[in-house]
Amino acid sequence: MTDPESKTDTPERSEQSSGLADGLTLARAALGPIVALVVVMGWPMAAWACLASVLFAFGALTDLFDDVLGGSQKAPGRMFGWFDDIADGVLIGSALIAMVYVASENGILHYTLALPALLYVGRDSVLAIVKGFEFSKTGVPQSKLGNLKNAVAMLGVSVMLASPWLQLFVNRFTVSKNPDSVIDIYGAPSSLVWNIGLITLWVAVLISLYTLYKHLFGNSTPETKA
Repeated sequence: MTDPESKTDTPERSEQSSGLADGLTLARAALGPIVALVVVMGWPMAAWACLASVLFAFGALTDLFDDVLGGSQKAPGRMFGWFDDIADGVLIGSALIAMVYVASENGILHYTLALPALLYVGRDSVLAIVKGFEFSKTGVPQSKLGNLKNAVAMLGVSVMLASPWLQLFVNRFTVSKNPDSVIDIYGAPSSLVWNIGLITLWVAVLISLYTLYKHLFGNSTPETKA
């Protein structure tokens, strides 16, 4: 026998879940400028890099939890579901722009970072304009490839932000017992972790350019939009 009260609780719980999901979406957007500020203030020093990567990772996790709690962007009860993709772009774009700025200020900016950052942020800006017109008429469907692109980009940026301290952790497993070897490795830090993150970012950029092409030239489907 079912409890009559359980039926009346369902809409309330659904509304609370949707509200929490919207809150996580807005929090993710707010974390973007905060991560950027932390990066500009001290990254790539290990302590600042650790703080930036933890904040960014927390923001990335909210992207998972808001969908789990509140459902899709168009789920009933969600007021800011439409803002989900924008929040992703703000978080990722803010971190990328900040890293490019810091690298440029220190005279170590390379096209392998500048180009994917420019392509990713530029692509999102172009698609935001297109989506703005489309959303006003038909709404913007969720995208499997778009979600994949965001997930891959967040993973890449997380690894890049964490590379200053994560590489030190990796070095502990690659260094031999020879003290001279320890000095050599820590005196010339490896870029292995950074390169892994950079390659992951490039994968996200390629996916994003593919979805942009599909969207702009009218061959897009709900699986390839965004």
